[in-house]
Amino acid sequence: MFDPNANVSPINRIPPVILIIFLVSVGFEVAFQLTERDMIGHPEWLGLRNSTIQQFGFINSVFDYMLTVRDIGVDTLPRFLTYPFLHYSLQHSIFGVLMFLAVGKGVADHFHPMAVLALFMGVSIAGALAVGVLGSHNHYLIGLFTPIYGFLGAIVWMLIYKPHLARRGSRTAFQIVGFLIVMQVVFHFAIRHDDEWLNRFAALGTGFLLSFVLAPDGRARLRSWVDAARQR
Repeated sequence: MFDPNANVSPINRIPPVILIIFLVSVGFEVAFQLTERDMIGHPEWLGLRNSTIQQFGFINSVFDYMLTVRDIGVDTLPRFLTYPFLHYSLQHSIFGVLMFLAVGKGVADHFHPMAVLALFMGVSIAGALAVGVLGSHNHYLIGLFTPIYGFLGAIVWMLIYKPHLARRGSRTAFQIVGFLIVMQVVFHFAIRHDDEWLNRFAALGTGFLLSFVLAPDGRARLRSWVDAARQR
């Protein structure tokens, strides 16, 4: 029987904005692996991962410093957006980027690329603020897991308010994402990092709420809210 889709690639296309975030994160990990194996760089580069995390990771003490001295500059502000690209190990990185590809594609297939980028930035900032304001442990927050939970919030929004999107050839992807998230939940219950739960829930809620305005019909929805407020 003739299959009209026979020439379609068996590998699903990765949206460019998701691919760029993926490549940046992988690029950092490749550099860390090469230096840790003494394949590139000078001997003092062996601590590149730790020094990069200290420079670009997010930590409570940096946030407290920002509030105390009111220094919001190039040494502190970028941390709110750079920490997701860093990971503690190769295993941490592999798990993070694979989950991000699955969740990110589920959102980027239906959201505008600029909306996806805004979502990534919004949930990353919200996750860091939750740890900075409410966190009690002074350890570095890094990894793509914050955006993963934020994008999961957007997927939950789609399943509630745009259920037809889940039926448009992507049900298997949503099932895979659900399985990965369950694994992540079990993992975090095992290690009991309270600050990470603050981060995850903040990102999840932010991703859900931002979807009201970042979804394809978000501009019309926002305009209707403004019109309704003016009529009161």
